[in-house]
Amino acid sequence: MKDIKEESKKMYKVIALIGKAGSGKDTIARKICEEMQNINFITSFTTRPKREKETEGKEYHFVSKETFKNLNLFDKEEFNGWLYGTGYD
Repeated sequence: MKDIKEESKKMYKVIALIGKAGSGKDTIARKICEEMQNINFITSFTTRPKREKETEGKEYHFVSKETFKNLNLFDKEEFNGWLYGTGYD
């Protein structure tokens, strides 16, 4: 059995796909995750409204500004007035 303290110290590599909105970043990321079982998609939090074809917990966790402020996030940014952040979990 792995030591929980040692497991919590494990470092992870993060790969970021960068491109214009609608350029296919999420499609590419999901395809990579499907084909490579050791790679996981990180679902971030946002305060922007959910778009028509988005699913809660898949593209983002959609939360209020109040909820966002109370989240334990290691990365936060603001874009076009909306808040975005990535949680530790």
